[in-house]
Amino acid sequence: MTAVSVSELGKTYGPTRALDGVSLDVAPGELFCISGPDAAGKSTLLRILAGTLKPDSGTVTILGSDGINRPPILRYSIGYMPQRFAIYADLTAEENLEFYCAFYGLGREATHDRVENLLRLTHLERFRKFQAGNLSGGMKQKLVLACALVHEPELMILDEPTTGIDPLSRREFWGILTDYLAHGKTIIYSTVYLEEALRSNRIALMDSGTIKVCDTPEKLLARVRGRRFFVSTDAHGQAVAALSACPLVVSVQPLGSGVAFLVTDAHEALGAAAAALAATGITVQPEPAQPTLEDVLILAGKA
Repeated sequence: MTAVSVSELGKTYGPTRALDGVSLDVAPGELFCISGPDAAGKSTLLRILAGTLKPDSGTVTILGSDGINRPPILRYSIGYMPQRFAIYADLTAEENLEFYCAFYGLGREATHDRVENLLRLTHLERFRKFQAGNLSGGMKQKLVLACALVHEPELMILDEPTTGIDPLSRREFWGILTDYLAHGKTIIYSTVYLEEALRSNRIALMDSGTIKVCDTPEKLLARVRGRRFFVSTDAHGQAVAALSACPLVVSVQPLGSGVAFLVTDAHEALGAAAAALAATGITVQPEPAQPTLEDVLILAGKA
């Protein structure tokens, strides 16, 4: 059985096709990432999975139930963390957790235990009496996550959960999610940080409302291995112009001491790129560079 199954999902906002025939399956216990550029359709897809938005077409099955006309039981099986802080700024951290416990029908004793466990898990014990509006961005995000965990859902849906928080808070945040996964739960999250997507079991790379490619991080990177190169040069402008004019070069990016570029075929394109650079007086030979998930998305769009 799959934890989540989506088939031919479509959603339109006026003339914009936000989702265009999206299909995917997520296994129980999987850490599944949805990544891609802004306006790719990530948030729209996650909002539909969370039940806050209806699709125009397609089907959704979540934990064996209809994910569109969902039964009440799914309310207690899903935790959702939207991009904006879903907490009450004038309540303390402790009061926010107590409110969500009441919302999900926990009794007094269960609420006390759950609040204490979550404050400890998120390292917010010292800040329990602080108003949520006065917490730092990282602490707010951890509090939002704690509120989404009060009912111990089987599935967590997180929309860009670490955007804008400091590195230490980000590390602690992922520590909380790792503990959650250890209990056999399932997580679907989105991120614009392609390097953060590498934490997942599988990644679906989206662009323009469609899933361009979906696989494990290792297999995705293997698709572009040997196609990214770097040339050391101070003549960034000339290098960028020469490489951009080369038909077999699909992406050019100035980087510090040189320029990185991506080719469609290493054997044929590398010689053409080197010749184009030499014609501008740059005779340094390009060297192989570590591929990125951005490269995967770029080449998938060219396929």
